[in-house]
Amino acid sequence: MSSKLLEVKNLAASFKTERGLMKAIDGISFYAQENEILGIVGESGCGKSVTCQSVLRLYDEKHLVKLEGEILFDGENLLKYSEKEMEHIRGGAISMVFQDALSALNPVMKIGDQIVEGILLHHKELSKAEAKERALNILEQVGIPAFRERFEQYPHELSGGMRQRIMIAIALVCGPRILIADEPTTALDVTIQAQIMNLIVRLKEEMGMSVILITHDLAVVAETCDRVVVMYLGQIVEEADVKELFLHPAHPYTRGMMMSIPSMSEEKPERLYVIQGTVPLLSQIPSGCRFAPRCEYATQRCREAMPELEELENGHKVRCFMAQR
Repeated sequence: MSSKLLEVKNLAASFKTERGLMKAIDGISFYAQENEILGIVGESGCGKSVTCQSVLRLYDEKHLVKLEGEILFDGENLLKYSEKEMEHIRGGAISMVFQDALSALNPVMKIGDQIVEGILLHHKELSKAEAKERALNILEQVGIPAFRERFEQYPHELSGGMRQRIMIAIALVCGPRILIADEPTTALDVTIQAQIMNLIVRLKEEMGMSVILITHDLAVVAETCDRVVVMYLGQIVEEADVKELFLHPAHPYTRGMMMSIPSMSEEKPERLYVIQGTVPLLSQIPSGCRFAPRCEYATQRCREAMPELEELENGHKVRCFMAQR
């Protein structure tokens, strides 16, 4: 088995509000191995993005959020790093592609200048000419047509798919060991989505890096990921090898998500399965199992006690009393 490049232990993130601390993620523990794609899936509001942005410590920890636990990268706890030390980690060792490229890119800076800025931040020994050459190389590597012309353009002059490729170029230009991709295909049409995912997989192999893919698209997970973490309301409810998860989903939430996917084999598709209700607000987290109010198998025990995340077999973990029997 490959060594653990990133290991998150009992991570909690609590946001400071007028009502006090609201815990968005609660006791998250997972790891990313070298040269693998780890998928983190769940509905909107489950804490996927908060988890990964907490790993990079992107929130204002003085005024906005309180982080607890451990984030081990190469054995070093990133929560003990100063802000200056974290600046070398972000974009250097660990990079992130955000889901809204138009908002993430600076609208008044040319594409090339934004890439060069990131290179010079992490490689002060390079001249501007050397940084520009490296920027042009990464634009070509991510498949930007007429990349020398694109270098001089502004974000609004590019299509959505092109902007997303630019975001990937910015994230990869300094050769990170881990790429965090937060819903990288959001708002793109199906053809462009496939191109972006194929690009990420290809670059992962070429650069020998690990990828943490945040998504709600189980089809993308099945096609690209090696292992999967399923989140619900700030907790991990299931974790398994991708094949094991799709063949033997153990948590009712995971099974519900899979049952809601349309089947192409049925001649007359029946009405799609729907998980009743919605993800509760952080101020309305239920006691006991957090999924119990939406679970058709919930018992009184589920509503009163919180199940632990326990291993069934071969690394397949689940947080459910019914699955542990």
